[in-house]
Amino acid sequence: MKPVAVNPAISLEKLLEDLEAPGDDAALQWRTNQILARIQRRNKRLDELNTALKETTSEEIAADIITLIRRFAIGSSLMNHEERIQKAVARLKKAHTFSRQELSWLSRMEKYLLEETVLQVEVFDEDSRFKAQGGFQRLDKIFRHELASIVTELNDYLYDDGGNAA
Repeated sequence: MKPVAVNPAISLEKLLEDLEAPGDDAALQWRTNQILARIQRRNKRLDELNTALKETTSEEIAADIITLIRRFAIGSSLMNHEERIQKAVARLKKAHTFSRQELSWLSRMEKYLLEETVLQVEVFDEDSRFKAQGGFQRLDKIFRHELASIVTELNDYLYDDGGNAA
């Protein structure tokens, strides 16, 4: 089949109805091509969705489910993952006076969250991005032995938005 530009002004239902209408072979072929192109486009989207689903972790699915429940249970607006993390980090920075070194580490934690979804204190001893720099023990010293509470506070801010966002 040759590439076909789908005409979005004509609904699929209309194209299907028109298949039974009398007309010349060229019109019938055009309608058929329009229908096939829409089916192929739909199948491509399904393939992309299936690929994305296979690449999604259980943690990401759980976070999305929580977001949807919040959205429909309390009527809060949707917020994407990156936006949520940026707001939580900004809120954490506003609540504390961090040194340059601490701010640098907060930036690394933010990047980690953008890639991994969940930040727990165990990560500092398990993930090479933190472990290679001394792990939890070193970072806890940098954060004046408050790293665990900082991580907890950051995680709380991720979903504590006064019910205004899901």
